[in-house]
Amino acid sequence: MASATHIFDKDVIGVYRKANNPFFEKWITAIRSKSTVTKLVQKGADGAKKIIKTLKAGNTVCVLNDQKMNDGAELEFFNRPAMTATAIPKIARKFNVPMVFVSVQRRENCHFDVVFHPPFLPETTEDTHQDILNTAQKMNDMTEEAIRQRPAHWLWLHNRWK
Repeated sequence: MASATHIFDKDVIGVYRKANNPFFEKWITAIRSKSTVTKLVQKGADGAKKIIKTLKAGNTVCVLNDQKMNDGAELEFFNRPAMTATAIPKIARKFNVPMVFVSVQRRENCHFDVVFHPPFLPETTEDTHQDILNTAQKMNDMTEEAIRQRPAHWLWLHNRWK
């Protein structure tokens, strides 16, 4: 199996949210350090700077878009309003970089398939704000479709709908 760096043939960074519990943060960080993602950056202002630097260098950024959000935009997810990250489409639009939705499907004996869906560009019209919202909604729609295809493969530990 090829590592992520071989798939993309460039440096890859992953963005994550630090766990609130220090014990779990240490445990999760140890597990993540063994992953194929070459570098991890925490979400936030410093992480955003690293994302921009990575994209400007022509490299890849991996982000989990199905996250519990306290900010962002209230968009549709499973026919209900859900706070949705808008930073991803905002940055992708600003730097005109393609986005690729990736899903993971379980197989037997603890094996997984990583599915790379066709790349798409964020919307770019005269209305920047609406473009960002439309692209974020597309991300929600793609996530929802993947979950609908295999609902037993979705693990969600937080209350997405307040």
